[in-house]
Amino acid sequence: MNALYAYFGRMGDHDLNIPSHPLYQIFFLNSISKEFGIKKFDVYYYDKYPNAFLNSYDILDSYRGSLHKKIINHNDISLSDALSGDYDVVFLKYRFRNPSRISSGSFDRLKFDSLYEKYKDRCWIIDTDDEILESYPRILSLFHDVRFQYPGNPKVKQLIPILSDDIFNVLVRPDILFKQYALTFIGNEYSKDDIQNQFREIHQRTQIPINVQGKWNKYPFIQYVIPRHMRTYGYGLWQSSACSIQISKPQYLTYDFMAPRIFESYLLSTIIFSKNSFMGPFSKYSGMIDLCERILTLKDLTSLEYHKLLESEINASYLNLKKENINAFSGNSSKKC
Repeated sequence: MNALYAYFGRMGDHDLNIPSHPLYQIFFLNSISKEFGIKKFDVYYYDKYPNAFLNSYDILDSYRGSLHKKIINHNDISLSDALSGDYDVVFLKYRFRNPSRISSGSFDRLKFDSLYEKYKDRCWIIDTDDEILESYPRILSLFHDVRFQYPGNPKVKQLIPILSDDIFNVLVRPDILFKQYALTFIGNEYSKDDIQNQFREIHQRTQIPINVQGKWNKYPFIQYVIPRHMRTYGYGLWQSSACSIQISKPQYLTYDFMAPRIFESYLLSTIIFSKNSFMGPFSKYSGMIDLCERILTLKDLTSLEYHKLLESEINASYLNLKKENINAFSGNSSKKC
């Protein structure tokens, strides 16, 4: 089966000031390949960037590089090649008309539309941001809660973005695991409910150094604001930190959005806290006091104890996701409206 995958940014690590989520992309492709029985993908990027690192993986380089060789046929193909290909199935990351992207000379939506028109009878629209406004017949969603409704009456397939096998294959061994008492958050500060006050309270209660990467103002409770383009540095800091936290749009929590940041944190052998229903018993918190007590617990753990807790939380999260899938699609969902 020949497949096309269209995204923006780049697949590998890079230091370019462009929108992208390079860490989880190759793992996401691997998840898609297993779900649909696809051996190889051609990859098209909506924008072209000079000097972009196409095949460079500075973080988890050996494993990500091996996945790249295994499942990517051609990387960074041209639009004309993408439109003239003989593909059995096409996966298009949804694009909307973003004023800032258009102002910078990008035409993501125009290219998305041209690809969709060519392949709409065999196309899955990928929603990783809760942005889809139009009706499409097939949507690949990271919303885990089946109550979430897309426009129209599409066939929706929920897909866990990263396989548990991939997570456990890259976990750092407990004998070489070293974590600093720090919290690293990757993401912008806008569109997130009261995130600044939440971080202020976390710092006040725990005295944990907080690092952020993305579009942020500098606050007294933030240790480092890492520019978006310094992705390799940000991932390294995340990997050395004791914890991260998933805070995003309120709708993401309401409908159990499987944020890639959760699974990326696992890839980096870092415990991440979230209110999502599928999180493990230690990682799922109910409020600020509860969260801060959990963070303080990490301060005194040995590397071995931390590693055991991390493994337990990952196992519990995936088990919960599996159980919820069985319930949701057998018509016995335990969720209440």
